[in-house]
Amino acid sequence: MLTISALILLIKSTSFFKLNQVQDETKKKVEFKAQTIIQIVSSVVLNPLLEEDELTLNEIVKNVKEKDPQIKYSEILNTEGNVLAHNEFDKIGTVEKFQEGISENESLYIFTSPIKLKDKTIAYFSLGFDKSSYLMDTHRSKNIIEKWVNLFVLLFFFCGLILLIFLSSLIQKSVFVFVKKTLNGKDEEIRLLLKENTRLQKLLEETTKKVIQEVVEEENLAHSGEKEFKIDIPKEPIKEKEVSETYGIEEELKIMEENLEESKKIKEEVPIGPVVSPEQGDKPIEVVDAEPEMVDIETPNASFTQIINNKEESKVLNTELTEEKEKFSDTPKDNALRLENTEELKKIEIEQTEPITIISVSPDPFVLGNILEIKISLLNNTSLLVIIENQKEELTRVFSYDGKKGENIITWEGKDLLNNFVAPGVYTITITEKKIDGAKVSTKTTVKNV
Repeated sequence: MLTISALILLIKSTSFFKLNQVQDETKKKVEFKAQTIIQIVSSVVLNPLLEEDELTLNEIVKNVKEKDPQIKYSEILNTEGNVLAHNEFDKIGTVEKFQEGISENESLYIFTSPIKLKDKTIAYFSLGFDKSSYLMDTHRSKNIIEKWVNLFVLLFFFCGLILLIFLSSLIQKSVFVFVKKTLNGKDEEIRLLLKENTRLQKLLEETTKKVIQEVVEEENLAHSGEKEFKIDIPKEPIKEKEVSETYGIEEELKIMEENLEESKKIKEEVPIGPVVSPEQGDKPIEVVDAEPEMVDIETPNASFTQIINNKEESKVLNTELTEEKEKFSDTPKDNALRLENTEELKKIEIEQTEPITIISVSPDPFVLGNILEIKISLLNNTSLLVIIENQKEELTRVFSYDGKKGENIITWEGKDLLNNFVAPGVYTITITEKKIDGAKVSTKTTVKNV
């Protein structure tokens, strides 16, 4: 009982250490996520920090807060702890105590990291993550650990019970064999004693009869004058004990083992897998190469067959390629970029708003590797903030642009904040005019990436 209690205590302590390990991993996950976000945003906030552009700083902080539901707040502080930008405007200008690195309170995981310019810290970026969203994962892990602990305890008791039953059966069988063997030996001894007793009784009766007969003969001789008489009692040698041929428990076990071996020898072997005849085994497997599908480019709206998830789909070739008048064959892989008929693409609808007017966006749709050009017209010289979002309204790219009066061309190479090419889809481009007094005008358009 003491051993079982010690084992349960050991399992509980192990589950406690596992839970602490899960909490440490949660902190590491929060720290890694915060470092990634701050690393991305640091390059964006350098210019507004140097220009003391509070509007741009607040816009960036607000976008960071809105794009991640687990972020409770985001703020930028100077080296003295003054709040320069915050997602809540009433916090701007206040002084806060901060600790570099990760810390926590009752409801938040807080991570603060310096923003450096040439190895000199010019500001700090702080993020507060909602603790409850991560505690759900911790409680879920705790419940899983407790379930496994309870399952292990039940499995241990079940295995112990099975082992106890097996040992008791084995001991009972051994005791039964020993008792049976002992009883068989006692029976043999009793049988031999009874046989010897019967032999001795028979010998005694024969000797008694012979003595009586000799006494009678002696009396007859005495009456006839013969005085001498002699009685010879024959001494029959005692025969050695004869052991009858009996089968004990050892002989029975030996016979059972011989029968078992004999049954194994005559047992038929069942073949595993398909039976191949000699004629079939000599023939190699024939592999036939499939003929590639040839497509004639001269045909208008020519198409080719694309295999996706073991299903054939017909895809229309780009009309530009039909002018090459060449033949080719191809089998695109899964998730590959495919060409579409440009005649079916819709034109971009541009919302014109003064004093910013979008003239054109080309090429649309644009392919990975090309540079997207956004041609705009401005009434005056102004500073612009360009925000690019995907279909889920997640921030993809943000950058500043100093616009001049008249026509301007803004370029985008199709990469996100991490300098990786974006996935195919529809992207919204918002161009906002930055003003110190807070008033701003903006316009937006959409573009398709294939």
